[in-house]
Amino acid sequence: MRKNHLHIECYFLTILFFFSLISCEKKIKPKEKEIIKETKDTTSKIIPKIINKGVESSYLKGIWINDDNPVFEINKDSIYYIDEDKSYKYILTDNTIKIYFDNYTYQGIVDFKNNKKTLIIKDSININTYHKEQEE
Repeated sequence: MRKNHLHIECYFLTILFFFSLISCEKKIKPKEKEIIKETKDTTSKIIPKIINKGVESSYLKGIWINDDNPVFEINKDSIYYIDEDKSYKYILTDNTIKIYFDNYTYQGIVDFKNNKKTLIIKDSININTYHKEQEE
């Protein structure tokens, strides 16, 4: 009789232990989900600030060459293409340049290297690199 009683007590304790584990697990999971949500919210707010770095328009001004040939001269509000002997209006917003050609609008991301002497414009297809002509 005593063995049977002991067996029932062990069974009862096992069931009690099992239910206590389940109840603890349910309490921990929502907190983990909240932490993950906070992390996602935090990073989504930080990333745009890093990506949207502004470019000083004064860095663009000057004559830019590609393969030793002058390609264009950037002024305050226009880009003069030397081969075409024609100027086009442009707008610089943060690090994005829009050039308004006669038949379409070009858009690219502007970046600089080599102490602002190398201009890189990346669009959806190409990465164009230009070097600033040295002033004499």
